[in-house]
Amino acid sequence: AEMDRLRADVGESVGACAADPVTEAIALQLEAGLPPSADAMRAVAEGRPLTVLTLRDASGVSRSSAFLPARVGDVEPGLSAVSPGEPPVVVPVEVQNAEGVQLRPALVAARPVEASHGAATLVGGQVLDDAWVSRLARLTGARVELQGPGLAPASAGSAEGSTVRRALPLGPAELTLAVGSAAVDETRATLLRVLLTAG
Repeated sequence: AEMDRLRADVGESVGACAADPVTEAIALQLEAGLPPSADAMRAVAEGRPLTVLTLRDASGVSRSSAFLPARVGDVEPGLSAVSPGEPPVVVPVEVQNAEGVQLRPALVAARPVEASHGAATLVGGQVLDDAWVSRLARLTGARVELQGPGLAPASAGSAEGSTVRRALPLGPAELTLAVGSAAVDETRATLLRVLLTAG
């Protein structure tokens, strides 16, 4: 359910950004052959629930980025694999943080900037990072791990006692949830107390 909610949020947010007048102005500048500033997309990202936002040209080259302007002028492998108009997908993206640049999974969508007549596509979404993994651990009461080849791992939560594990593939990553028997036992005891006091 959390991934479904996030997919809907990403699709809606990226669509709104693609239709934003600031995005359209930047894309028209690109269409006219004038390169926008590397971080021009920051103005579009402000106040939106996105941690990835890049404007790419028709050949897939990043032309402005809200979060990693150093990649402007490059084809970002993860982002270039995302097709406009398709549902959000998980791809590897480069993320700048206190430790430097890391490769993380991100749920992203691509939408054409209609005003640019095919000259520009907006790619945006949410990095599935430590904060997201911690939120998922709080929601599920489980030990949550997100890892994949070459990706910076993230983990949060705990599972005490014997555990039941479930692994879910997320593009280049694997999400593992481990629920411990201690949590199940505690839930049963709480339900039993509620039923006894209600009766």
